[in-house]
Amino acid sequence: MFWRLFSPQKQKELPKVGGKPVYIGGMLFLGTAERGEFDVRRHKLVALHIRDSSGLQYKLDTSDVRVKISKESIDLEISAVPKFFEVKIRELNDIVKRLGDERRNIEDSYRKLEEALIRGSISMQIYEDSKKRIAEKEKRLIASCMEAERSFVKINDDLKRLLGDVESKREALEAKRLLDRLDRDEEDMLANLIALRTNIMSIEQMLNTLLLQLRLVC
Repeated sequence: MFWRLFSPQKQKELPKVGGKPVYIGGMLFLGTAERGEFDVRRHKLVALHIRDSSGLQYKLDTSDVRVKISKESIDLEISAVPKFFEVKIRELNDIVKRLGDERRNIEDSYRKLEEALIRGSISMQIYEDSKKRIAEKEKRLIASCMEAERSFVKINDDLKRLLGDVESKREALEAKRLLDRLDRDEEDMLANLIALRTNIMSIEQMLNTLLLQLRLVC
């Protein structure tokens, strides 16, 4: 049989990603990789499951992002920034919604308690005890709000640091273009940096809007 003349093709081993720190552009730390999803045919990492510093796990699409996997870490190209912050904005939006629901429930509980006292349905002792329990819920809500605001501040700091890095690279390329000609790769890089700067500014606006909503809730 002719197929016996050929040894089976050895499948290329996929790189290990679990337990490695994940970065964007070698500077923005995303968290630790839990596991990866690969397109075996292309030998391409198409998604990463990451656990961040607060212990939350999320999935990041890397299907159209260049990924460098070394023995020590995983580094995503800078074009992954919008994908990462899109995930973070969704998380923060869910937090604001949950805290908003809790605030409405607390206010509703206070209102019903006042109405019950006015109607004479409950005694003053029950009113005071119930009010204390609601106040404890409100205290926990405020603590959750403070924790959420710290998350906002951290993400905002990450954005500012990243924007500074993008701006310095963009300015260097703009200066070179004034003095000399850029090659094709440099032109592409400059276009990507300009687009990325616009994305970061849009994300900053969304983040500020969410932060305002959070402060109104809290």
